[in-house]
Amino acid sequence: EGVKRGKAMPTAAQNAEIDQKKCEYSPHVQVMAVNSEIALRNSDPILHNIQFFQGDNSLFNIAQPVQGQVNKHKLENAGTIYVECAVHGWMQGNVVVVDNPYYAVTDENGKFSITDLPPGKYQVKIWHEYLGELTRDVTVNAKAETTLNEDFKDLLAKKASPA
Repeated sequence: EGVKRGKAMPTAAQNAEIDQKKCEYSPHVQVMAVNSEIALRNSDPILHNIQFFQGDNSLFNIAQPVQGQVNKHKLENAGTIYVECAVHGWMQGNVVVVDNPYYAVTDENGKFSITDLPPGKYQVKIWHEYLGELTRDVTVNAKAETTLNEDFKDLLAKKASPA
């Protein structure tokens, strides 16, 4: 957060798609640009119902009974969206809608890289599907690599302790 200048939004973030295939959302987690459309495809020969939630608000809820059916929706607000199928309770996914091009999805080892970020002070949001979100301040210096090592111990402790 706090990015005022820099590179353009990647094309991939402007062309998001969720495919319902073999009763799973693919991809399970993805990032897309604010004010872009996401294509929702049903590749299965059965009914799916796809619902997007941002916080407690349902953004839309549509049935997709036809194999190959595609619906498109524009997402206008940055934030994390929870995706579910009301027909198949195990089908869950997430879309993170961003308002700047400086984001990453971690690899299988939890590592990521964000390139070409202009020097300055920023807030980095780190999001985990089950544990929630951490926000950290970071300073990026010109021509120097900035490293951020985080774990979710604080969030794990909150999840484990009784309310």
